[in-house]
Amino acid sequence: VRRIETELKSNQTIVLFTIGKMTVVTPVLKSGVAINITLNTTVPVSGKLSMDMDTKKTKLTFETPEEELELLKLKSRLSVFTEEKKVRKDRSGKLREEVRRQEYLIKGKKIQKQPTEFNLTYGREELGLEFRLNSSMISRINKEKTAPYQPLCGPVDLRLSVRPGLNKPKEVEIELEQKETRPSSVERSSERREEQEKEQRMEINIRANHERQPRHLKIKIVDKQEKVEHDSRLRQPDSRERTIPKKFLVRSPQDKEAGVSQESKDEIRKSQKEQTRRSFIVRMENQDNRKFCLDVVTEYPKYADYSLIQDRIMNSTIEAKWGRDCSSDKKLKMSAKFQKSVEQHREEIREEQMYKKAPKDSKEWYETEEFEIPEYLLRSSREETELGSRSRKSSSEDKKYFSESLIEKRREIRENLFRKCMQERRQGKKWDATCLKSMKQRSQLRELDLEVEHQNLPLWMRQMVSDLHKLLQYSFFDRTSIKDVDVRNEENKIRMRVTVDKQFKEMNVTIKTPREETNITRISVEEPKLRIDFQKLLKKEMPIKMDLSIPVPVRFPNTKESLVEEYLNRLMKDQYKPYCKVQSDDKIRTFDNVEYKYKVSKCDHILAKDASPEEKFLVLISKDDESKPEHTVKVFLEKRKIELRVRKDESSRSSLERRREEERRRVEELEDVRREIEEEIRQQWSSSEEDDHEHKKIEVTIDGRSANIKRDEVRHIREDESDPESKILFTIKNYGDKKVKIISEKHGLMVKHDGHSAWVKVSNSYRSKMAGLCSNFDGEQTREFEGPSQETYKSPKMFALSYQIPSKQCEVEGKKIPVMRNVMITRKNENDKEETCFSKTPVPQCPEGSVVVPRKTEKTRMEFHCLFTNLESTQKMIKLHKTKPLEKMMSKKTDRVQEIQAELECREQ
Repeated sequence: VRRIETELKSNQTIVLFTIGKMTVVTPVLKSGVAINITLNTTVPVSGKLSMDMDTKKTKLTFETPEEELELLKLKSRLSVFTEEKKVRKDRSGKLREEVRRQEYLIKGKKIQKQPTEFNLTYGREELGLEFRLNSSMISRINKEKTAPYQPLCGPVDLRLSVRPGLNKPKEVEIELEQKETRPSSVERSSERREEQEKEQRMEINIRANHERQPRHLKIKIVDKQEKVEHDSRLRQPDSRERTIPKKFLVRSPQDKEAGVSQESKDEIRKSQKEQTRRSFIVRMENQDNRKFCLDVVTEYPKYADYSLIQDRIMNSTIEAKWGRDCSSDKKLKMSAKFQKSVEQHREEIREEQMYKKAPKDSKEWYETEEFEIPEYLLRSSREETELGSRSRKSSSEDKKYFSESLIEKRREIRENLFRKCMQERRQGKKWDATCLKSMKQRSQLRELDLEVEHQNLPLWMRQMVSDLHKLLQYSFFDRTSIKDVDVRNEENKIRMRVTVDKQFKEMNVTIKTPREETNITRISVEEPKLRIDFQKLLKKEMPIKMDLSIPVPVRFPNTKESLVEEYLNRLMKDQYKPYCKVQSDDKIRTFDNVEYKYKVSKCDHILAKDASPEEKFLVLISKDDESKPEHTVKVFLEKRKIELRVRKDESSRSSLERRREEERRRVEELEDVRREIEEEIRQQWSSSEEDDHEHKKIEVTIDGRSANIKRDEVRHIREDESDPESKILFTIKNYGDKKVKIISEKHGLMVKHDGHSAWVKVSNSYRSKMAGLCSNFDGEQTREFEGPSQETYKSPKMFALSYQIPSKQCEVEGKKIPVMRNVMITRKNENDKEETCFSKTPVPQCPEGSVVVPRKTEKTRMEFHCLFTNLESTQKMIKLHKTKPLEKMMSKKTDRVQEIQAELECREQ
């Protein structure tokens, strides 16, 4: 298909009815104000649409109306109401609750006898179509020249219409052309397009021609994305209070991640420098050569930051200019910067000091009634008392201040997430729940700095800004302090700083104008909720109360996920971006956020697979050596096999040798770095811990052949390797040889592996279609341990064994792998006839020629389905159950329940 042409004719009408209430509730009475709004809108469309697939041009032609058309009609009615609850006895003597409701319509006649008429027209000469806005309302000042809608004074009738104007065009043409910058042959051969600069262009031409007055508007849009390097720690701090130490404004580059190797620190530092700059440029020009220019530039971290020591920022700049050209003196520029607040830096530094100064096992230290107060806690107490000022209080006064809040200090030590995370890292649990919680807490940017620079703004815009400023002062007058004496700030600039607390419950706002400084403290940040009442929406009584409250939390951005992801994740209870994870400490987290413990063996286990008839992918996991934390991951995609495993040459070398080589190299480069590494190793890691927990290089093989993916390389694997223009099947990303990620946008799959832990992420289209150790992904936690035949297990161990694939690679000398089989028992029923009963769920049993290892069994109550033994079908099942699990047994009825022994480990007889 190269060209599409269609004719459009439509006259859609949309009606919306909504009720808003502000109520005061008491035990016996509820009263308030209610506003009923009815919105009726009509969208007439008549024209043609043509699309050229080769040139990527789209042309849309609209016919203009020949007579006046009503586009929107709004009616608003205000009322006060009271609801009184009374409990009375009915004729049968039962107590029933009655609600007595009274409602009075506010007509506003005491404010003014006749309503205020507001009229506004636009476009009669400019567009050839006159848009007319008429409003009839009760105004609070008996006349209104700015606002067409004031709903809280009385009834409002608002109407928006369009009619032919002067030199009306017969039709309006909108032509859209999309242009893409194609990569060069060098970029295509390197297969790193996402690392290069991306740019998209779009041109929109709007023509409304008339022989007497031609009209046109040209719009050019450029969307550009590029990679930049910027170390936020080297930035100069803002001009704030001079008494605040610099360390509470910007973290020092010497502050480095604890509990990781020097190579990992270098990789973290490198990734933290990389930023993505997104530019959105709009240029508009009309027939009178008047221009409007809009530049939007945003900088944000290129990669999600999962480090504990970080000081990232997000910048956004919006600049608008208008006039005869874009270099005129009429402009409006807004610069926004999200960063960490002073209090946030204080909290982080204090947590790190607690970890460094406190003993490694400080349980007895903080539980004793009397213990020596460390000097760093006294310093933090002084800093809290006077923000960055030089305090001259004596140490006895400091100790007195500290002893008054001793319980609080003990609680802080116990709840120090940073300290707990460091302890987990020493045990090799880098991605434990405590560390993830600490990372999320430290990735929040709780301060917004906004600077508005203006020049020659229209009067209405200046008046609007002034009114908003006054509204804030009046709304929070009891928490507002204003300084207007000897204030000499920059002209034509407004600065605002918003800081929220740790729990996002309160915020402080500072506004600086050229002649005034306003401080508003402790503004409550309530979580608004969007409530939908289905009973009123459907205008039908229901037997139960049905309404939906959707929270709309107030959030600032963070460096771990975008605002959209955070909102959707909160709305869906952390299920917007579901993932499954196998940790090095043998803990497995399912898609539905259920964690259980299972030690993966040398056998391949089904980690996750598409259980739909399409069977798009399969992910297997195993361990070459059960005593080590390294895993091997295999991914099957469209007859392709990708294997991720630790390189054998790397595992054969001791980590002590690798560290010595690294230290020798760094001694030659820089003596100071060598001393820092030795000091860190001596304080945090021993050689045995390094040997157990250091992540080794990952080897990637595709269909049995080594892929030779270089360090930090991104390689696209296409459906047809001989055709460079064919569709991408999946992408492999190598992060410093220590972490490999497989991404298949076609199938909605992401697999990540660092040698120790493995992650699997799938799109939401796979809900209730998954199987494996990651479970079924149905959004519920009641049937989390569901086996291959949809049987439900109570034991995580038996559930995991049901996804084990027996093969020769499982064989270990002296050991046998248990197999999943249905337990068979025979009995005589009440009629003295012999029956054979099969368990509805397979359980692990030792194969022939082996016995169970003592104390490696598990008691469980099983349901059985019984059949007559002499039946031919029963005899077939008796033979079949010895070779494989019986299918569809879960759907059979339960004839008896019996406790049996599941054999979890076996050895040769």
